[in-house]
Amino acid sequence: MTSYLNIEEWGAALGNPSVVNSVVDRLFHRAEILHIHPAISYRTQEPHSPKIPAKTE
Repeated sequence: MTSYLNIEEWGAALGNPSVVNSVVDRLFHRAEILHIHPAISYRTQEPHSPKIPAKTE
């Protein structure tokens, strides 16, 4: 699973932090989290692609 949002932002984005916390707990129980450094995505470079603002840290 990939997301351009931080895990901490999922509750606000999906509307119910309690439910999101439960789902994330089940998903990540035995998972490993890989932090991928921000880079240009080829999926967002096509003319019909949604425009997602780049995050800066």
